[in-house]
Amino acid sequence: MSSLQPKTINSVVWSGLERFSAQGVQFITNIVMARMLMPEDYGVMAILVVFLAVFQIFIDSGFSSALVQKHDRSEIDYATVFYFSISISVVMFFVLFCFARLIAEFYQIYMLTFAIRVIGFNLIITAFGIVPRAKFTILLNFKTQAKTSFVGVLLGGAVGIWMAYAGYGVWALISQILLSNGVSTILLWILSKWWPLATFSIVSFKKLFFFGSKLLLSGLLDVIYRNIYTLIIGRKFTTYELGFYSRADHFANFSSANISDIINRVVFPVMCEAQYDDENIKKIFCKILRASTFIIFPLMAGLIALAEPFIRLLLTERWMGIVVFLQILCLSYMWYPVHALNLMLLQAKGRSDLFLRLDIVKKIV
Repeated sequence: MSSLQPKTINSVVWSGLERFSAQGVQFITNIVMARMLMPEDYGVMAILVVFLAVFQIFIDSGFSSALVQKHDRSEIDYATVFYFSISISVVMFFVLFCFARLIAEFYQIYMLTFAIRVIGFNLIITAFGIVPRAKFTILLNFKTQAKTSFVGVLLGGAVGIWMAYAGYGVWALISQILLSNGVSTILLWILSKWWPLATFSIVSFKKLFFFGSKLLLSGLLDVIYRNIYTLIIGRKFTTYELGFYSRADHFANFSSANISDIINRVVFPVMCEAQYDDENIKKIFCKILRASTFIIFPLMAGLIALAEPFIRLLLTERWMGIVVFLQILCLSYMWYPVHALNLMLLQAKGRSDLFLRLDIVKKIV
């Protein structure tokens, strides 16, 4: 482990730079755009993001984690995952395209039909980035990912702000997502210098899917669980009220999930390397748990205390309706690092079956 420590620390730094440079730009962009857009625009966007998140779970199907976790991965494994991801993304896009009208009628927001069909292209964009991103993660190369994410978010944010200023409403948010992810994916491909073999292995698929299938089911359960509130609020109340909930969830999630993910995405491949050394992996787990909670618990408590002046300063009086939602959600996200690290440990040990069972029990409770 000692030989890995300098590389791991360097990777954590670059993982942090990637996440907070990209997310920092996006955070500032969203504040600027929120001052020009209406809560209804964010309410509509929240509905779109729910369906994107559900379909994207199928596209990944746990294969990216399976590639990182597998020790004897080969170019055949990479090619198999790539062709599967692209194929399933096209299928998911057409399913979303066909159901767009029914979704719009369910929510009685008829502009959703075209909006869903346009944002559906993000599914295909995401599929192209799965393998290159996994390869960089395996190499603990977060420096390259930092550069690609930052450029994508910067260009997407600039276009989003201009469109919001020009009065395009929710289309400013849609364009921001498509352009950010599109630019980032193109740069990942260029910098990875990787091209898939012209082969698809059933044997490789079965091995990877045996591990990834449990993560697929758990991921699907988690996405539905986390977004069921958005679906119900959007149906039962107005997009205006949904916009308040959506922004509150964004701010509460921003600090907790981002800090945890910065650390965990680096530690996961390191844990996978040490998966057969129980003593070593236990030490890594305890160190990361202490570091994560030491940062996130005080941060969430501070945000609860300062929620009212925080929102008034950043978003103006028009958005004060989100304060109570933000305070409640901060209590929940305070525990996110504990939850995420426990599940990551099970993944590193190859116990995706326990991962799934634990997630089912927690979600039911």
